[in-house]
Amino acid sequence: MMRNRERFFIILISVCVLQLVYYWPLMPERMASHFDGSGNPNGWSSRRAFFCLYAGLTVMVIFMFRILPSLLRLFPDSLISISNREYWLASERRQVTFSLITDLLLLFGNGTLIFFVAIVQLVFLANLKNIIRISADAMWCLVIIYVIFTLAWTINIIHRFKKIPERKE
Repeated sequence: MMRNRERFFIILISVCVLQLVYYWPLMPERMASHFDGSGNPNGWSSRRAFFCLYAGLTVMVIFMFRILPSLLRLFPDSLISISNREYWLASERRQVTFSLITDLLLLFGNGTLIFFVAIVQLVFLANLKNIIRISADAMWCLVIIYVIFTLAWTINIIHRFKKIPERKE
């Protein structure tokens, strides 16, 4: 059964694909692809290179946050770095632990895809203007939100595996 995070992940991948299809004919052959902290372009690439990079990053996110977590079960325990590994990977908890890891990685993948979609949308919108400039406020807001999300996610995963639940007698 597909969970909400999996559905959302598929929706986000679809948004990436739709962005690529929709904006391909609208973008100039030479695109502003990198911007300074004030929103001014300081790097350029061909339309093909930019779209290939975006598609490649999307495929990388799919691999890292959807395919790789499914393969983690096949890794030897020594390659899985979590606190209290012996407890969490014990045979009676192994399945639940891998389901939790998969779910947490999918959450991070969703956050990463939202960040990608939003940043690339700003790049597309900037390239449609006569004076190419990205909204620096929007860009910095997205970066700050993603950094906070990453920190919260990291603290959550460390905290979750650091504690061993007390046994109820």
